[in-house]
Amino acid sequence: MELKVKLPRKLGKLLEIALKDFDTISKDPRYKIRMDVWHFRRNSICEVCLAGTVMANTYKVNIKEHVAPIDLPCYEQLLALDCLRFGDVNLALCRVRYTNILPKTVWERYMRFQRYRNRIGRNADISYGRPTWRQDMEELKNDLLKFDL
Repeated sequence: MELKVKLPRKLGKLLEIALKDFDTISKDPRYKIRMDVWHFRRNSICEVCLAGTVMANTYKVNIKEHVAPIDLPCYEQLLALDCLRFGDVNLALCRVRYTNILPKTVWERYMRFQRYRNRIGRNADISYGRPTWRQDMEELKNDLLKFDL
């Protein structure tokens, strides 16, 4: 599949795109948010996770197709989004092979982002159903942008 849009490797910008797509797809009656599938057609509804909303909205993947990240050239960024949806910033950074972390700021960043893992990750598979999940994701995006990650 040839895609014209390239997803950024910076997690803050990537999450910014994903949250816009999430908000758009959440309002579309043809889709259902379900965080344990990527982009999966079931009867007349296409079930999507956070990364699946990017597949559906940014990449305009056919609503009738079953698609996983490995099917797309941007799979590393999509896998990073899967890590971010439950608050694992460190694993998301590994997914996009980000290595520009300055040693003296590693601990500060780690401790700051660890709280997301603790808060969001407790209910990783059902986190999207919690009323605060979207707000948590917005706060995480802002912190990622602040640290230029």
